[in-house]
Amino acid sequence: MRVNQVIVESGEVTTPHTHEGQEEVFVAITDGQIAIEGNVHDIPEGGIVRVHPETVRNLLNRTEDATHLWLAFGAPPVGTLDDFGAYVVDD
Repeated sequence: MRVNQVIVESGEVTTPHTHEGQEEVFVAITDGQIAIEGNVHDIPEGGIVRVHPETVRNLLNRTEDATHLWLAFGAPPVGTLDDFGAYVVDD
């Protein structure tokens, strides 16, 4: 399992992506926003979002002055540290 802290500053948008064979679980440490297949959802502090591997997802921050903080947990069904579920960005 891999755990990442993601900081999304005001006005920032992360790259929409999928992961080959790796679902992700996002935990909102602060209020935050996540786009799932292009649909933006407001997530309250403490909210949890589970995303299927092939689902396009990205984090964003449409606020003018708040920083959003997330924890992202991901684990492919099989893999190693060198091959941990490819990060896929469509053209």
